Amino acid sequence: MAVAVKPQLKFKDGDRVKITEREAGNPDPKALTYYPFYANLSGKIIKAYDDGTIALDVDRGSLPEDIRLRHEASETNMREKWLGGLGEEERDRLSEKHKNFSLRYTLLVSANDAELDDSPPPKIKRAKPVPQIAAPAPAPVAEVETVPRKTAAEIEAAEQAYLASKQVK
Repeated sequence: MAVAVKPQLKFKDGDRVKITEREAGNPDPKALTYYPFYANLSGKIIKAYDDGTIALDVDRGSLPEDIRLRHEASETNMREKWLGGLGEEERDRLSEKHKNFSLRYTLLVSANDAELDDSPPPKIKRAKPVPQIAAPAPAPVAEVETVPRKTAAEIEAAEQAYLASKQVK
C-alpha cells in the first residue's frame, strides 16, 4: 500500500512575499498565475496550496496608483450600495468596523514567482489634494407667472373654433 507524501511547500500561510520581476513565458497564459504587471506587488499569503500556487492578499501601497484608486472607488460604491439596501434599524445595529469594511485585492500566483519579503507593508502614497475652487453662487430664481389651467369645455371650444376656421377657407 502506497503512502501519499505531502509535497514540501515553499511558503506557509501568513508569510509576507513580493512577486519577482521576470518575462512572461509560454505556459504563463494557460496557467493564469503570472503577468508582468504583477511584478513587485507585495502582500501576505492567505493560503499556500499543494499545487505550488499561493493566494496573495496584495498590500494597497504596492498597487499602482490608478489601480489602487479604482479599487478604493469600487470599495466605496459597494459599501454605499450595501448600506443603502439595509433598513435603518439594521444599519444602527452594525459596528463602525462592519460599516467601514474593506475589500481585499487578492491574486493567485505561482509560488515560484514569489520571494520572502521582510520589509513592512508599503505606505499608500496619496496624491496632493487638488485645491477646491469655490463654486459661483446660484443665480436667483425669477418668479414664474402662473397661468390658470383651461377647463375641458374651454379646450373643446378652442378646438371647435380652430376646425371651423380651417373649413371656411
